[in-house]
Amino acid sequence: MPLFLAIDAGGTKTDYVLANFSEIIATARTESIKTLRVDGATAKKRLKSGLSHLRAQSGESLAHIAVTCVGAAGSQVPSVHSWLSSVIKAIVGGRLILVEDVEIALDAAFRANKGVLVLAGTGSNVAGRCSDGSLVVHGGWGPALADYASGHTLSQTALRESFLALDEGHTSLFLQRVLQHWKINDIASLVEHANRATGRSFAELAPILSECAAANDEISLRAIESETTVLARIAKIAVSEVFGPPTPQRSPSVALAGSIMEHFTIVRKSIRNNIQRVVPDVSFIAHIVSPIDGALYRARNAFKSDANTELSAAQAVASSKVAL
Repeated sequence: MPLFLAIDAGGTKTDYVLANFSEIIATARTESIKTLRVDGATAKKRLKSGLSHLRAQSGESLAHIAVTCVGAAGSQVPSVHSWLSSVIKAIVGGRLILVEDVEIALDAAFRANKGVLVLAGTGSNVAGRCSDGSLVVHGGWGPALADYASGHTLSQTALRESFLALDEGHTSLFLQRVLQHWKINDIASLVEHANRATGRSFAELAPILSECAAANDEISLRAIESETTVLARIAKIAVSEVFGPPTPQRSPSVALAGSIMEHFTIVRKSIRNNIQRVVPDVSFIAHIVSPIDGALYRARNAFKSDANTELSAAQAVASSKVAL
């Protein structure tokens, strides 16, 4: 039975699945292997670690894999594409498919059908697949520009709101919790730390933000509402491009994906409510989409397509011989 490898290379983590046609055989998770975020040596070490875990769990040789599908943001950037191809092909057998992360997420939600996906995790964007298979993608311009409602941007917005509140003469629960989390005793030290912090440092504040919002902290709630409102505006654009303008017959379908959607209920509800407000006829996929499922679907489907092509070619050759 053929084996399939699916890899979802996210900004914070990388998921690996080894499967056959009927079941998942092994799974693994490592930190990010994206060379746009970490150096090549570190990424290669993590990739090898993930694949080694699959081998150990399954007892299968990765040389016997029929098709591998990798979904990664920036996979079509020449340097990223070349690096992924060379490293994976050196370890794994069979055909390799490299696609953008939004493509496997869309496959997980809608298979080959049209639909719109709203993703919020380490970063964020909105992607849609039209009836003709073409893709539309909006947002996702990175934390400095447009990763609305991502872990990084939510926390950064809440901190900015917290400092505005300080100027107005009051503080917030979120600011107090950030001081505790970063083990800082005064505002001056917090300012210095925040201006030197990496994007990941802000993203790691997302659980604190969610907890403070659940405790009705005004600053946290305001930051969530602000970010999810903009993400909903982008979703509305994608819905119009994929499903057309509102009509009584239109039935736009939207799926949610990403760690923010999965783990932070209050943010997920805010996103859904704001999308519903600007797209009243929307229907949501009930579950939070797991992009790795789309990578596995694409790998299996590619094998079937190749097999059908080979069968058709063999039948054509047989027919021509009969005719002779």
